[in-house]
Amino acid sequence: MGSARSWLRLLGAALGAVGLGLASGVAQAQTGATASCGSSGLIKPVPTMTLQIFNNAKNFNIYPVLSTGTATQDAWLQAFCNIKKADYPKFPYPKTARQYRLYFNPVRGVRPGESITLTLPLLSQLETNPDPKKEDQYIDWWGGGRVEIFRLRKDFGQPPAALTANYNRNLAAQTKQPIKGSPQPVMTCADANKAPIACDDLKIVSDPAGLKDNEPSQLTEYTLGALKQNKDPVELVTTNIDVDVSYVDTAFMPAAIEPYGNPDVGYVGTLAPVGPFKDQITKFLAETDPRIKGWPQFIDNQRALIAKVPSTMRLMHGLTSDIPSPDLPPPPWAPIQRLVDNWNSCLPTANTPICNDINAIRAMFSANYANYAQKYGAAGSPCDQTKPKTVLDEKEMRAHVYGWTPFTENCPVDFNLLEKTPGYAANYQTLKDKFDELQLNLDFNPYTWLIHTYLGIKNAYAYSVDDAVGNLQADGTGFIIAVGGVGGLPNPNPAQFPVNVNIGYAKTDDPRFEAYGVFCGNDPSKDNPQKIIDPDYPSFPLYPTAYPTCRIVLRDNHGVIYKTFLKEPHYPPKPPANQPIPADNKVAVDCSLNTAPIAVQWCKDNFAYMEPNAKHELRYFVLSSLPQPPKPPPPPGSGGQ
Repeated sequence: MGSARSWLRLLGAALGAVGLGLASGVAQAQTGATASCGSSGLIKPVPTMTLQIFNNAKNFNIYPVLSTGTATQDAWLQAFCNIKKADYPKFPYPKTARQYRLYFNPVRGVRPGESITLTLPLLSQLETNPDPKKEDQYIDWWGGGRVEIFRLRKDFGQPPAALTANYNRNLAAQTKQPIKGSPQPVMTCADANKAPIACDDLKIVSDPAGLKDNEPSQLTEYTLGALKQNKDPVELVTTNIDVDVSYVDTAFMPAAIEPYGNPDVGYVGTLAPVGPFKDQITKFLAETDPRIKGWPQFIDNQRALIAKVPSTMRLMHGLTSDIPSPDLPPPPWAPIQRLVDNWNSCLPTANTPICNDINAIRAMFSANYANYAQKYGAAGSPCDQTKPKTVLDEKEMRAHVYGWTPFTENCPVDFNLLEKTPGYAANYQTLKDKFDELQLNLDFNPYTWLIHTYLGIKNAYAYSVDDAVGNLQADGTGFIIAVGGVGGLPNPNPAQFPVNVNIGYAKTDDPRFEAYGVFCGNDPSKDNPQKIIDPDYPSFPLYPTAYPTCRIVLRDNHGVIYKTFLKEPHYPPKPPANQPIPADNKVAVDCSLNTAPIAVQWCKDNFAYMEPNAKHELRYFVLSSLPQPPKPPPPPGSGGQ
């Protein structure tokens, strides 16, 4: 099974989930190169982002590999090329034939203390006169991809055999290259003192399939840019990143990831050293606890048993096939069979806390399957009618529940959304909360315990919808990966769930806010807000590392400056509508930096609140709508009072 988290992220982007408060901002520096959009006739400069990877391991070389995603319709290129929604069938820009891939230093590796920096354009153009309906016309580097990190002890003196086998296989295949003048990825390398050193040649290769789960590598995922679906053409936001270190399918080695160009956020993943992390994985695989003993581990393509752990979700999906996977020892796997037995003991209506939750969730998935089966062959169905719909049995049911994935086999990903299951839309979040709580139960998912407790990784994905602090979506002009320690990360703190700062105003307000900024340090005189406020999304995230010392500064369309900050994170419940704001909601708001009367009054009306759920607290800091400026006195003799 591919990562369910990848599916969710790409679906969210395609449907316009652009995160908390994206500022439209000014796009980052262009490469100077342009690209043709094909028969639309449009030629545009191509934006870039930056990827940095730091190796903090003492005894290991690392070997990162970047792979692009696939899609029948490339929403990123449609937005870049200003294609109207009605014209999507004429301009699909498909990217289904192959993944494009970059191996970073596949021979010398990134050695201890070294780093690489990659300038990554939105796209590379492969044809002089590209056809928007044909494959292999462009490489889309931004719209969903992976960086998989291999490792090997430095004293081996050579790359991992698995990496070399894949690299040579990809080199032997014919890969179309960007045309002359097209933007391309550019890599530089540095030693521990940040001095330039030689890199291996950066070659663009391709593969009809992704790297398999049994490779000795750790997965990180990214989507660069975001889509504003309320526009037509859809607008591409070039100052947003969506990243995670994913242990959804497998666990192999540590990594941390955070935005480039935004030091306020912090990292997701783990700063654990590589060697001790490997030792902990080995120790887990040797556990004698009956809930864990006998947990399978992967066999790589060189037939070597590797210390890489498949997730419960991955193994439940494996049980749906009658053909044993060559990547794993053949089932039965004792701890997974134990989970299957636990599940079966709940059917049909066993009355225990865990069974009540399982049966409630299972009922929603049964309804989701019924909706899938009913719509699959209906008139106008977008599903592939040359293939039969999935037949539901208990193995399929368990695989979908553990993956939290709807039934969409042979259909578009948005064909049968779980949260829109007939009869369950209103109760979806309650059932999702039950599912989150089940993950904490060793009798339901020991793998979650491995990631969050045994390995101590609190802010990374242990299952497909473990996104309270596992996924990071934020302003940024790229991302940074650090392996085995904090070196290279501008912010050494783990990311926390952000406060959503709401700037309440209407487009027609006068005065109205035009720009914002978050400023830290001891010199407020230098506060100069430059991030342009997007009237379609007048909000932005404030990360806990940015208060109480960092100021939110706004500028209105008359040049007046407004300042506020949270003295401490205090979040009482949401105030009742259409009533005065309780004093408790204002207790953390600081207005002392304002001088203009209109700004002083505005700040007094700011407030904070939270909405709790099972996994985290949704926190909001509401910056109130601007008060109308005082009316000027009536002219003399007008009779006004």
